[in-house]
Amino acid sequence: MYPARHTGKRWCALLCAVPANFMSGVFCTYILMVEESFRLSQSVAYPAGIVFAVVCAAVYGYKLAKGKTGTLS
Repeated sequence: MYPARHTGKRWCALLCAVPANFMSGVFCTYILMVEESFRLSQSVAYPAGIVFAVVCAAVYGYKLAKGKTGTLS
């Protein structure tokens, strides 16, 4: 939300959100699969990571469309 709030350019905010959204999905998948954590199989962890990334993108898009660039509360 920082680029949207401080530059006023929504395309810049979306450009920054794409890699962040991808890495959120990768991180979720990693946490679900790693030996030290949940130890889920790939058939469960990959779709869960994709769903998490889609939910993150939806929340970000909703907040961006509403014009609220503050906290998520």
